[in-house]
Amino acid sequence: MFAKLLKMEFRSTWNILGILCLSLVGAGLLGGLATRYLVNADAVEGWPGVLCILTVVAVVLFFAVCAAAALILQIVRFYRSRFTDEGYLTFTLPVGTHQILLSSLVSSAVNLIAVAAVALVSLALMGLCAIPSMEILKQGLSLIRQSLPAIWERVLQTEFLQALGLFLANAVANYASELVLVMLAVTIGSLVAKKHKILAAVAFYYILHIAMYTVSGIALAHLADTPEGVFGFWTVANLVIAVVGYFAAYWLVDRKLNLN
Repeated sequence: MFAKLLKMEFRSTWNILGILCLSLVGAGLLGGLATRYLVNADAVEGWPGVLCILTVVAVVLFFAVCAAAALILQIVRFYRSRFTDEGYLTFTLPVGTHQILLSSLVSSAVNLIAVAAVALVSLALMGLCAIPSMEILKQGLSLIRQSLPAIWERVLQTEFLQALGLFLANAVANYASELVLVMLAVTIGSLVAKKHKILAAVAFYYILHIAMYTVSGIALAHLADTPEGVFGFWTVANLVIAVVGYFAAYWLVDRKLNLN
């Protein structure tokens, strides 16, 4: 049943996310072509140059708007599917509260990662399209091939692997804690506020962050005094926040939510 819940979540969001992803690819190509014109032009004069500059600026802003839209879509989906009339139908399904919450958490995580991956591919396309000629591209690829052995040797060093492992662990833990805090804020806002529940969720999100950074900052000052210690501390702290925040959301939904 958990797989069916995930499938339902993906179906409800990917029609819009698919349009966003295609738009990102198109924007990347358009921005790359505009940048290529600016690079090849002897002087940026007249309306074509101004139009290309405005296009590049618009593409950069569009990437930011798409990132925000993807996140807002996940928040709205979680709210509608759990705390509105649709939520009543969701909680009548023969599944537990954990499965209902985890399906939202997992689908949101996968959706946002997918959009981020498409954005990176679009930026790469933008960079490739902006290269003035194939000769320059070939020279760049040749330099990369020549540098690969030295880069690979550096990557295999123990210190680098440890730093990379700490960075990745902290990134994953921070990503999980942020998603859980968003879910918890929406849960609190939906249960506490009579009207404007999304605005209440935004307010609670900032309140939770202030409390989190206050407690974590005090603890950090006493427990970590090296860069490795700081990364390790934030990794553990984010994991604790993710676990505590999830079970707090679970308790609120399981004990306090009244859809009658």
